[in-house]
Amino acid sequence: MTQAMRPCGLLLVLLAMTRTAAETLSGFGSSMLAVTDASILERLKSLYVNKLRPLEKKSSYHELREPVLSDAWFDSRPMVLLLGQYSVGKTSFIRYLLGRDFPNQHIGPEPTTDRFIVVMYGDREKVTPGNALTSQPDTPFHSLRNYGTHFLDRLQASSVPAPIMRRITLVDSPGVQAGEKQKGRGYDFHEVIKWFAQHSDRVLLLFDPHKLDISDEFRAVIEVLQAHQAKVRVVLNKADEIEPQKLMRVYGALMWSLGAIIASPEVPRVYLGSFWDAPFKHPGMAGLMEAEEADLIEELASLPEDNVMNKINEIARRARLVQVHVHLMAFMREQVTSKWTGRKQVQEWICSAEGMRHCYETTLRQHSLSKGDFPPWEPLARALSTFDFSQLYKPSVERSQKLKLLDELMETDIPQLIQQLHMVQKRNEKAPHMRQAFQPSRQHRDGSYIHSSYILGASMGVATDRVYIDWWVADGGGAFGGSANAPYGLAAYGDGAADGVATATADLGAIMGAAADRGGTDSGAIRRQPSGMDAMD
Repeated sequence: MTQAMRPCGLLLVLLAMTRTAAETLSGFGSSMLAVTDASILERLKSLYVNKLRPLEKKSSYHELREPVLSDAWFDSRPMVLLLGQYSVGKTSFIRYLLGRDFPNQHIGPEPTTDRFIVVMYGDREKVTPGNALTSQPDTPFHSLRNYGTHFLDRLQASSVPAPIMRRITLVDSPGVQAGEKQKGRGYDFHEVIKWFAQHSDRVLLLFDPHKLDISDEFRAVIEVLQAHQAKVRVVLNKADEIEPQKLMRVYGALMWSLGAIIASPEVPRVYLGSFWDAPFKHPGMAGLMEAEEADLIEELASLPEDNVMNKINEIARRARLVQVHVHLMAFMREQVTSKWTGRKQVQEWICSAEGMRHCYETTLRQHSLSKGDFPPWEPLARALSTFDFSQLYKPSVERSQKLKLLDELMETDIPQLIQQLHMVQKRNEKAPHMRQAFQPSRQHRDGSYIHSSYILGASMGVATDRVYIDWWVADGGGAFGGSANAPYGLAAYGDGAADGVATATADLGAIMGAAADRGGTDSGAIRRQPSGMDAMD
């Protein structure tokens, strides 16, 4: 096989049976599913704007708890946030997914990434500075402008024409450092992390097996993620550098350290891997490493499919938190404003551990709320210590009406949306489609490949496989200037083998009249081999 940079692909490409459906979907689902997804998201946005956001605004939820959700959030691609201490491989991980470099990437053993880099799709490579990025109201990053110029100078978007970026958006973050270096950033790092965690579909915590000690600063960052535990995944990167016996001890030490920080009875999912182009240092662990990498990549691949459900889940979660917040703030306001004198002392008492516990327990008992929906008391107490309690939302007819709309949202509207989505998914299951799996390719120490991979996008190389693959090897640019061999499937779809060769075997090769559709062999050729396993050898 022609040697090339180790490719990585994503992942989930569905077989559309008509050209129109394929062009509409850009690789995912069916045309029916895509249209219905859009209508469900539009309905969800309308419910948030009319039934939830007004109550958030009136109750000071945005100032005390979480930022407002913009309209662009509902239409955004799934976002994956990478967090970790410096030099754990966050930037290398993104490069591994892309299979190529991206603008302004910096990789090295020292702290290299000093800014938040949003890696997104673009027709060409370009860099958009933070001020320009947040000035566009039709992007989900518009509200980041509230964090000030110091932060915006440390924010940028890197656009790359990589097929994977049509599916998801990746966020590279500065490595968490210890001591004064972490505090001297010029902006509230924890608040920015909170914003990205809220807007992300997955948060990957990366660890280096040689540096498992968790600094106080990184501990504080992990604690910020407590409200989004369901999104968090742990990645033990560079795991191939550790001998198998020692790796078991490293894994145990990591779990022990995380157990002291993550307040959850559930064990966090930990992925082992080595997310870069180099060959494994311990070849005997290749099977384990590749299986773990494939699991993680497949999970990321499912995010576009689960995008609608994840957004419904986020609104449902937010609605419960707002309900608790409204009742809690009303009780606290009453405790302060009912006093003619000594209001400052009452407010200070409320912000103490004893006062917060009293307010939580009383509100919980009076309104039959869930204890798990109450926020951690310490961050809320800090925010309330300088807040004007008279500005909190007091009981009124208007407030009662808004709470009634909130109940309607939780009890009626959201269940209806979930039911509609399930109906669409069941209908879509009956439509013929095929799924492309992922299996990473790895190089020997001499530079040759151990095996090929199911990949989406092997630029200037060769995409092929000699095992059973009933999927497309190339989609929308799978093997520019190379060749794409796809046993039992469509060799190239879209522009899969531009200026190259597209070879298909078996009976599915001529679906839609040819092995390649929509200009798949511009200035190239289409060859169809006889069906059967002999054609793959």
